[in-house]
Amino acid sequence: MPEEIIVQPQGDEGSKGSVGEAQETELEDDKGEGSEEEKAAAVAAAEAAKKKEEEEAAAKAPTDKELLDAQISENQELRTLLRDGKRSLDALTDRVTTSETALEKAGLVTEEEKKAVADQQSAFTAREGQLETILEMTRLNPKFEDVDTVVSQGNFDAAIDLMATEYATKNGVSVSEAVVAVESWVWSLINPYRFMYEKIKEAHPSFKGKKQGKEAPPEIPGSVQGVHGGAGNVDLTGWTAAKIDGLPEDELASVPKDVYAKYLRNELK
Repeated sequence: MPEEIIVQPQGDEGSKGSVGEAQETELEDDKGEGSEEEKAAAVAAAEAAKKKEEEEAAAKAPTDKELLDAQISENQELRTLLRDGKRSLDALTDRVTTSETALEKAGLVTEEEKKAVADQQSAFTAREGQLETILEMTRLNPKFEDVDTVVSQGNFDAAIDLMATEYATKNGVSVSEAVVAVESWVWSLINPYRFMYEKIKEAHPSFKGKKQGKEAPPEIPGSVQGVHGGAGNVDLTGWTAAKIDGLPEDELASVPKDVYAKYLRNELK
């Protein structure tokens, strides 16, 4: 009877199988590590792209709407400050009036001082009456017949705010100081209503871009020291309503007082 043959498993093959399994495990580990690195790189790239977009957006010039919204917000804050200031000023005025009354009763106010105050008040009242006449004459001019709509209180305040902001930047003063300076300058003009009419038509969103048929209004000056005045009585030859209509605001001072008065009354041909 032949002997039974027993086949023993080869040690090399068993070892080979173990080595193969180990290599597969290492490959899987390497694959996992590579996947994590790719994810991290993708996240970093996305963050870099987002940061770049934010920087580009920040560097981009603001739109007209953004500028207008910012200006409106600043104007509201400024008006709040001005209202608070007015209340404080009214309270201070009451105190001064009380003190002046007491000083006058005590005989400590001279006649010269009383006369100076009276003259100042008289000049102010006369200017108010003059402005009312100018406004009425402006209404009668067909070119400015909608002056009440255009130069409304809200539009007037908005235009003053814009000019005051520019004035404050150029002259290194606060915006509140600039508002007072610019308003004083505007009211000192020969016809402040015409000046503000043109300014508002030029800059206000409700009117900007509409055909005017006239020259652009002048810029606010760097200083409010130059105040318009009359040129005295001269011959009317050469002056016409059309010629005055075509003059920019900063040249109206060249129009003689009597000529301009006729122009306002629509008596100048």
